[in-house]
Amino acid sequence: MKRAGMWVGVWALVAVAGCARRGPAPTAPQGPLQVITLVEPMRWLVERLGGDGVVVTRLAPAGEAGLHWRPAAADVQRLQAADLIVLNGAGVEQGLALVSLPDAQVVRTAAGFREQWIPRPVAAHRHGDGPAHSHGAWEGYTWLDPLLFKRQAEAVRDALVARRPALKAAVEARLAELATRLDGLHRALDAQAPALRRRPLLASDRIYGYVAQRYGLSVRAVPLDLEAPPDEATRAALVAAVAGTQARVMLVPRLPAPAVQAALRGLGLEPTVVAPGLAEGASPGAALEGWLKVPPAPE
Repeated sequence: MKRAGMWVGVWALVAVAGCARRGPAPTAPQGPLQVITLVEPMRWLVERLGGDGVVVTRLAPAGEAGLHWRPAAADVQRLQAADLIVLNGAGVEQGLALVSLPDAQVVRTAAGFREQWIPRPVAAHRHGDGPAHSHGAWEGYTWLDPLLFKRQAEAVRDALVARRPALKAAVEARLAELATRLDGLHRALDAQAPALRRRPLLASDRIYGYVAQRYGLSVRAVPLDLEAPPDEATRAALVAAVAGTQARVMLVPRLPAPAVQAALRGLGLEPTVVAPGLAEGASPGAALEGWLKVPPAPE
């Protein structure tokens, strides 16, 4: 009986050793990353690079650009529960300034080129009897520069791969495809730039600064309501801008109402759409291609 018991013990040890050699039980596969964005270019970018490995929610409701949208209490809870919060930064998503977010989950994609951010002039103001001052502000539309947008894509790549290493090969392949397209668009814009530099351009809003900075263009903003004909003050500002610059093009984010188009053409300005890429489902690359349709000034 003792010998039989000894053999049972030996076989038990062998069985345990065999289990040890088989290694730990496999872990359950991870589900897609839950990612939250506020502006459409970031939503588009995360989905483009992450594919099936991400589920992206853009918290700002339909019709909201997301630039200044402020979250409600339920939205803050969703932000804090996300695997990743992908922001543009550079003055965009100002509505989150007072929201406490988990730093480890936040990626500000424009942070890597802060030295290239463009300051936005802001009016001075006072708090009570204190001295007049102004708070710093930035032009936020960094994605309208194809080379800066490529760097933002690289920041998203790094964040996705850091949290899901298994996605690396697929994300890298998608980034390479996007980078090729953005590099091609940069070359096309660079080739077009000399013709656009011959004469300043006017714009209905301050959203084209990064393109102007990249390609050495002169773009002067004259705030314009795209739905209603210019009032006397706006018309006077447009007349002065045309006289001072000899501009013949007015850049607009979308086609103005017919009455506005007629008013602009009456001043010798051709309204030309260069979209900012904020529309639902818009591709920032497609928005950038609008620059290729801007009519050059005559030689």
